[in-house]
Amino acid sequence: MTSPSGDFPSRRCCTRACARGLAIWKHCSRFYARSWATARKTRNSKIVIRNSQLATRNSQLAIGNSQFVIVIRNSKEEETMKPKLFVLILFGALLALLVPAPSARAAGPIAFAAAANYSVGTNPYAAAVGDFDRDGDLDLVVANYTSNNVSVLLRNSDGTFAAAVNYSAGTSPIAVAVGDFNRDGALDLAVANYTSNNVSVLLGNGVGTFAAAVNYAAGTSPRSIAVGDFNLDGKLDIAAANQGSDNVSTFWGIGNGTFSAAANFGAGDGPSSVVVDDFNRDRKPDLAVANQNSDNLSVLLSNGDGSFQAAVNYNTGNAPFSVATGDFNRDGKPDLAVANSSDNNVSTLLGNGNGTFQAAVNHPVGTRPRAVAVGDFNGDAKPDLVVANYLEYIPLGVKSCGSRAQIPPPQEQLEMIHSTMIGLETLTHFLNTTQSANRAFRQRIAV
Repeated sequence: MTSPSGDFPSRRCCTRACARGLAIWKHCSRFYARSWATARKTRNSKIVIRNSQLATRNSQLAIGNSQFVIVIRNSKEEETMKPKLFVLILFGALLALLVPAPSARAAGPIAFAAAANYSVGTNPYAAAVGDFDRDGDLDLVVANYTSNNVSVLLRNSDGTFAAAVNYSAGTSPIAVAVGDFNRDGALDLAVANYTSNNVSVLLGNGVGTFAAAVNYAAGTSPRSIAVGDFNLDGKLDIAAANQGSDNVSTFWGIGNGTFSAAANFGAGDGPSSVVVDDFNRDRKPDLAVANQNSDNLSVLLSNGDGSFQAAVNYNTGNAPFSVATGDFNRDGKPDLAVANSSDNNVSTLLGNGNGTFQAAVNHPVGTRPRAVAVGDFNGDAKPDLVVANYLEYIPLGVKSCGSRAQIPPPQEQLEMIHSTMIGLETLTHFLNTTQSANRAFRQRIAV
């Protein structure tokens, strides 16, 4: 049975304590995944949005909680036989890299080899990817909250990464985005600094190094950052969601790597995440903002001149912590997914294509979900959904045959095809059962 609504099935919680790690099982044509972790009390981290300015052959996705997980796909690697997909986990001052095991299938559950660890700054909160040295390989940048810097790790030809090089930012960097702000063909960085209430811009020189940060005053406690051409002048602009001042600051790009002073637009109470997409399909980038304290989502439609219409709010669950965009029902209209930290669920809001959205439908996940992300994890060209949960033990699973399934408990006859330590906290994966144009399809995620 399939659903035309872009719905996702429920998941079932595990009541017994388990060791830390992630395991994936396969049985017949059914796939099950189960991840578990012990809880840790640390400051919340951020989701990092997709950056449309990266080369079209690359798609990148980053999600996070108190540890950070980033999933990266590069279609160029199909030709070079390098690992096609890899996962990064950031916690403490360490970055862990997991690459696919040789037996992993691109269109099915993904198994990972043992993690490779890379040191970064202290308390890494967010990450983004881009080809900073223009060698055709995706590199990494990590925002380090406590050490007040960003770490850049250049990718080697063998898929490993060079040691991190750190660049100073503002105080408490909490989010990072990538774009070519001076139009020289080299990727630059924009960093949201939570405590110093500003945005740092670091211009890249195309060989993997960056100039000193230039800071621009934002609102109070910028928590999330995104890029887009908001005034349609061909120059990238920046948007920062300010959790303390209940607004979004936009900075217009001049085209030479500098930016205008911030223009502020009201959102809800406690904006914690911002994403960019064209929600009314008028070819103007709009904003969606998750408001943690007012339990809603603000949509700000673009006027095309750098300004935005007044926010229209949509109810979500309690304490929406992050928002992501994707076409869940494959009707060509952007939809939204919101992680509700206090309700332990994720809200999906289907877009009508005119800038409005249908009422939220909630899907239970783990305890304290802090991040939600959308991407094609299994290479089937269909949007998948993954959620990072701050607390709880969670078994996960999907079913690839028969009717839409509840997640079953592990069975003794299941074959464990891979198991690896992933650190702390958990991930919830969804099966997207959607029918579009009278064609049924299913999606699976296994990380």
